[in-house]
Amino acid sequence: MKAAFLALALPVAGAAQAERTDYRTGLPSDLGAISTGLPTFVACPDYLAHHQAARIEAEARPGAALDCEIAHLLSLAEPFEGEAPDPCAVIDAAVQRLDLRSFPNGLRPRLDGSGPVALDALLAPQFAPYCGGAVASDGDHSVGVTALAAGDWTGDGAADALVVLEERIATGTYLSVAPLVLTGLAGEVVTGLPVCAFLGGGPSCGGAP
Repeated sequence: MKAAFLALALPVAGAAQAERTDYRTGLPSDLGAISTGLPTFVACPDYLAHHQAARIEAEARPGAALDCEIAHLLSLAEPFEGEAPDPCAVIDAAVQRLDLRSFPNGLRPRLDGSGPVALDALLAPQFAPYCGGAVASDGDHSVGVTALAAGDWTGDGAADALVVLEERIATGTYLSVAPLVLTGLAGEVVTGLPVCAFLGGGPSCGGAP
């Protein structure tokens, strides 16, 4: 699977450009307003401005906030060279080559030494990949990855992938559900860029593209 994916991910000179490819139906597209859980609504651009300044409304519903972030990222996707990578290949890259040090996540405190560390190196026995997603659990920390779309978010002409990473810790209240752009899909190490990297975020976001 990996060899075939690398061939798909490499941009080809003179190849036709592909538009953004959605792997799932019903992806959010409304950048109008999101419910705060109160008798008021927050305009999506205002929410994103708060996000950029680390002043996210505490009462905003997580689901609505996630939809807002996904819709924003989808609106930024540019055409790319060649064919869209298969969603199964995207998940293969997320499990085997996504560097956990490249973006904020709850697994980083468990990383030893230095250099890239992928999910399958940390939770390999528990992963059960399926087309378009993967789930893992060690009894305490659960991780899920879902492929949403392919597009060019970094401006290099190559296909990137948009996924959602979900983390839960059974012994506490930690829950993180966030979109992540996977870039460098044709290389040995894949980098994850969170939504704040596309809102002027700094190193804590994994850097802006």
